[in-house]
Amino acid sequence: MGNCIYCHKPAGPLRKAHKDCENIFVAGKDSVRHLVANAIVTSRDMTDLENEINSTAASHYVDENSRRDLLISAWGQAVDSFLDQDPSNQVVPEYLNEMRKHFDL
Repeated sequence: MGNCIYCHKPAGPLRKAHKDCENIFVAGKDSVRHLVANAIVTSRDMTDLENEINSTAASHYVDENSRRDLLISAWGQAVDSFLDQDPSNQVVPEYLNEMRKHFDL
């Protein structure tokens, strides 16, 4: 019997995860993406953003590697979105650069 890859409790024979744990994980990934997207729109303080991302990740089984991958992906999507919309806006690129530096992306 294997342990759940999320909560590390017994998952049952031939199972790698509890369905509930997997749903929590997916919801956490979506939440982190949403936090990053909203932060760009609102120019949210980086430390506050980092604290909320860490809190969300911890409560949704999102490990450090997954969290970093999510940040990179969300940041890249934000860059693409910016380029598709209004490249004359100078606030967004500055914030994206600040985010890149803060999270070492």
